Amino acid sequence: MEPSPWRFDPWVSKGQFRGVNLLLVGESHYDENPECLDRNHTIQVVEDYGVGDHPCRTRLFRNAYAAFTGDFDLGVRGGKATFWKNVSFCNYFQRPMSVSDEQPTEEDYESSRTPFDALLRHVAPDCFVVMSDRLWRGMKNNCRRMASIGPVNGDDVFGFAMDPRVVPA
Repeated sequence: MEPSPWRFDPWVSKGQFRGVNLLLVGESHYDENPECLDRNHTIQVVEDYGVGDHPCRTRLFRNAYAAFTGDFDLGVRGGKATFWKNVSFCNYFQRPMSVSDEQPTEEDYESSRTPFDALLRHVAPDCFVVMSDRLWRGMKNNCRRMASIGPVNGDDVFGFAMDPRVVPA
């Protein structure tokens, strides 16, 4: 089996969110000792903070759950764990950042393009949602097969062609 081009294996859902294979895309892992993070780190983080009740240093898991379910009280309508078991998750940058305010470089965007393409083919989502404004601003100018669909409710919407021969309309 050929090694994957990504450093961190994605959290891949065994279900669907409201009938959709949904991939949530975060920015990066952040750790004071980034060289210590292993291949399963993304999976472990989602199990601990998304599915589990481990106290969360990041708001991503709570905010994604609340935004997609409308449950801003975190638990009223079915629970955060159920949500995270039914969505997939990966980080765009495969280089962990050493501190939370470290900014990704142009090289980070460029070097993440091929692993992200491979992750998309591996996870095969119906759609993906980028969970960071900073990431989205850099990513939409960097992904080769993205094309603007136009604004929806005031937000940018882009199509991404999984087949490199197809350019989104």
